[in-house]
Amino acid sequence: MKNSILLVYFLFLVFASASCKEDDTMTVNVRFNEQAGYAPQELSSWAHAMFIFDNHSCTGLEMAPDQASLKDMSIEAGNRATVIAYESDKNLNFGKVGSGSASTDYYVSLKDINGDIPQIWMQHTPLNEATNGFAMKPLTSVITVNLLNAPETFEQISFSLPDMTDALYLSSGKVEALNTIQDKQITIKSGESGIKKAVFPMLKTDGSWVLTYNLKLQDTTLEGTLEVSKGIKAGQTLELNVDFSKYLSESLYTLAYRYTAYHADLWTEQKEEFFRLWPGDDTFKDKNKYYNVYVLQDKRWKTVDVRNTLCSDGPRHHAEIWNDWDNSKMLRDTMCYANFIDEFNGPVKIRVEKRTGGKFSSFQVRPSSYGIQPVECAKNTIEFTLPDWESRKVSVEFDGDRYHNLFLFPNRPDTNKPDVTASNVKYYGPGEHHTGSITLLENETLYIDEGATLYAEKLFVRGNNVTITGRGILSGEKNRHWGEDYANGDILMSVQGQGVGLKNFTLSGITIIDSPSWAVAIWNTDNVMIDNINLICWILNGDGIDLCSVAGATVKDSFIRTYDDCITLKVRFNNDPETDTKDVLIQKCIIWCDYARGIIIGPECGDWTWGTGGISNCLIEDCIVLEQSNGDGDFRAALSAVQQEQHGGGAAPMRNITFRNILIDDIQPTGRPICVEQTQQKNGCTMEDILFQNITIIDKSGCRYKSTVVTNNSWISRLTFDNITYNGAKIMGEGDHLQIQGNAEVFYK
Repeated sequence: MKNSILLVYFLFLVFASASCKEDDTMTVNVRFNEQAGYAPQELSSWAHAMFIFDNHSCTGLEMAPDQASLKDMSIEAGNRATVIAYESDKNLNFGKVGSGSASTDYYVSLKDINGDIPQIWMQHTPLNEATNGFAMKPLTSVITVNLLNAPETFEQISFSLPDMTDALYLSSGKVEALNTIQDKQITIKSGESGIKKAVFPMLKTDGSWVLTYNLKLQDTTLEGTLEVSKGIKAGQTLELNVDFSKYLSESLYTLAYRYTAYHADLWTEQKEEFFRLWPGDDTFKDKNKYYNVYVLQDKRWKTVDVRNTLCSDGPRHHAEIWNDWDNSKMLRDTMCYANFIDEFNGPVKIRVEKRTGGKFSSFQVRPSSYGIQPVECAKNTIEFTLPDWESRKVSVEFDGDRYHNLFLFPNRPDTNKPDVTASNVKYYGPGEHHTGSITLLENETLYIDEGATLYAEKLFVRGNNVTITGRGILSGEKNRHWGEDYANGDILMSVQGQGVGLKNFTLSGITIIDSPSWAVAIWNTDNVMIDNINLICWILNGDGIDLCSVAGATVKDSFIRTYDDCITLKVRFNNDPETDTKDVLIQKCIIWCDYARGIIIGPECGDWTWGTGGISNCLIEDCIVLEQSNGDGDFRAALSAVQQEQHGGGAAPMRNITFRNILIDDIQPTGRPICVEQTQQKNGCTMEDILFQNITIIDKSGCRYKSTVVTNNSWISRLTFDNITYNGAKIMGEGDHLQIQGNAEVFYK
């Protein structure tokens, strides 16, 4: 429609003789003023029409097949003029075509809004402002549709432009809908890339609107929408670019809408990626109220099962929910988690669509040390890549909200799945299973398979060589949640070697949700392995993992969120006997404490006056603390080592405790990073060889509470802070970030 070099004409109407003649007529002479490089070169060959109006009627009308044929006009009256040039009249309908009728009877409209629309240029002006002439400008806009890298299966794509005008009222120069408001349909078929379509302006040009598309491939039809910030105005250059360059590799295509003023190069663009869900890959789409999660596998995006669970907002509601054991006040929040299986042979792409709360302004994927940089790729949707197996468990957070966030718990296929038909295997396959108490005896295995949710009242371990494993979910949400001063609900998983002592307990691979009390409690058991579990618990006193008089234990590669302590090592008064807790490794865990303590050595630590056990030889390394929200007393902190007596004398010794290579990743401003404390005791106690090494504290909002060391009437020997940094600055003594009270021998490196 335009040559590569545009010769632009301005059409001027001037009065060569504006004086009244004897018959009281005026002559309007027509001349043109050319301005190169603006209007289409072919505009001069288009049909032209000139309309003169007074306040009530059309006083003059001239129509010509081209610009050169437009003649001077004699009129008796008039105060404004409209001139139009139109590429074709095949899809146009004129109202009145002779002068003398009411002004409102003069319009040019579309016969069929979905037919080919000719380009129309125009100018409307008062005659008394036309002494220097007036320039023609485009009324219609031109959309170019480009198909990039279209697959062989592409057939056509149709776009729907809503609320379009289809009539130009010539006396006012305004566009409106002639009868009813209609949508404009544009269809582009295979081989038509680059085609141009003219359109009238929209009724509303300032507000946002929704572009709808229908994409037909040989084997499917895909539909979607793109929100555009501004409506189509008169005289714009528009582009619709559909890019299929990722379709074969990710079943993904991009739709971009671009616009600028005619003859300008100041483009505004709205762009969004869309992907095809193949049959069977859409099982969980829109099943969850809050999130859709997709994982890219085998060049296809697949939906993931997203589940809800409760969490507790300690900073806002702790005082109100302290004794609200069953959530009757409805003050707990709903977060989500998603389990899925992937081989993790390389990086894994993830998409998360937030379905509630409207448009978000910020988003992040933590831990920050993973270096994951999410991008907004579609409406309410972000995309990011899990770089490797070691960096797979993450928290997805929108607008800084940590109580309606999403945890991702990916897993690999279980290559060590037992024979589920064996007599010593209790097997629960995909689906929901409601059971009473389950007791595991010598050499037994409980297997909760992928896709299974086991609602168990209680799970007892009462034998050696017991394994609980799988890829499914163990949930206590159906159990009674109640309490008095403390939670009195049943411990969900109880490994009790009291009185007899147990050996060789393994817990791996599963997700544990909503225990009515402690989630995993292990007493008097040697050789414990907890590997790659996920745990979320909202109730007060709802510890995650309690190791009580346990020797030789490992907890690794686990993600734990609780309201009380996430992982705690104890020697309690109800152990039988109260033997040492020793030789414990906590490694590569992600910790999220909504109120109390992240990882705590203690606080219950036996009693030397009774000859009961202490805590020794514990290594906590390569862990990340994502949250700890309250550091106001009671030795609450991200990392704690605390001695508290059990029988009124003095706590048993605590020795050789090391925290190293740990990131405290921007916990709440009400949190506290580190607490080392000996509680007030009758006879005092001793703590020796406590090392904090390579502890990185990232704090974006300013922790209200300093890290603390408190001895009361006891003694700490050889407490070492080696390379402890707070926002990059090394802590080398007391100050803004560390406070020491009592008898402590402290070294800094």
